[in-house]
Amino acid sequence: MQDAASRRNPVIDKEPRAQKTLELVLPDPYILVSAYSARHGMKAAERDGPDVVLLDINLPARDGIALLHEIQARPCLPPIVMPRNV
Repeated sequence: MQDAASRRNPVIDKEPRAQKTLELVLPDPYILVSAYSARHGMKAAERDGPDVVLLDINLPARDGIALLHEIQARPCLPPIVMPRNV
């Protein structure tokens, strides 16, 4: 398993601007990986063994709540939910 300094953490959000903002405000050593869909985000999470998954609930093509439940079923993938328009 990778050490914390080299883990890639997926940001699953359909908005590129939101992803770029997170890259600017989150401190090193976190490496963020952009994923614009639930499918790509889950692939990145399974591949990279992240510390955290940053998840927008409003995703295209798949309900973000369903993806949240899938992530929560895997205790090694802790999610941080980023709701919009609340």
